[in-house]
Amino acid sequence: MREGAEPREITLARRARKHGLRGEGRQAMLALKEACFVADRDARLWALYAVSCWRLRRTEDAARAFRQAIYLRGRAGDDRRVPVLKSLLAALEDGRPHDDAAAA
Repeated sequence: MREGAEPREITLARRARKHGLRGEGRQAMLALKEACFVADRDARLWALYAVSCWRLRRTEDAARAFRQAIYLRGRAGDDRRVPVLKSLLAALEDGRPHDDAAAA
């Protein structure tokens, strides 16, 4: 990485946000997916990717990403965020709309 250049996952997360603001959900999801594989231990990116998948009705991908985020948060001892992620996963599995994901 060049000196002064930001990490690739931050660039991808920023790109995903821009796509999301423009209403380009698929492009946002793909940027977040790539960011997750660049920084595979970043629970925040996995949670954002899960919500993005959920919004696009890719429920299996969303569930896998939520489970990965839960695992990573638990492993890091982040006891405050694990229950929130579990409730989002439960909402997804119950078939509730992604609008319930506003907390993410």
